[in-house]
Amino acid sequence: ISGVFREISEFPLDTAWGDFNGNLILDAGDVDFLIRHLGQQHDAFFDLNLDGAIDSDDVSIWIHDVRVTYFGDANLDGEFNSADLINVFQAGQYEDAFSANSTWSTGDWNGDGEFTTSDFVVAFQDGGYEKGPRHAVSAVPEPSGLMTLLIGTMGFLVRTHR
Repeated sequence: ISGVFREISEFPLDTAWGDFNGNLILDAGDVDFLIRHLGQQHDAFFDLNLDGAIDSDDVSIWIHDVRVTYFGDANLDGEFNSADLINVFQAGQYEDAFSANSTWSTGDWNGDGEFTTSDFVVAFQDGGYEKGPRHAVSAVPEPSGLMTLLIGTMGFLVRTHR
């Protein structure tokens, strides 16, 4: 029970989904916090897809669904573009001599603590470079063929009864 109390007191109840550091902003600190918990004992707070594991799938959900952006968006402005590449190279951590010193905002997009070529692979495979802001999925239903058929049939039936 003390572990549960610690978690509840550590993260306020009014914290937004995905706001792991509790500052009420979905920022790089949150994705870094999630990445630090990858592979650790199951904790529902970090298990965004509720599959019983804290893994790269949870990071993908945070990036795509919670923050609504792309891998590679180092500054988390909703776009992966040249500004992100400039920022990460200015940080000076690309294939440097220091172990596990990189974060999301300095180019570690695959969660291994390093900024290397594999981070570019992850980012470019995600397909968001220079595509502009990622848009949230629209909840507006599209008309279906079945609905069109139903409306057409109703119109036909009304006409035949006259």
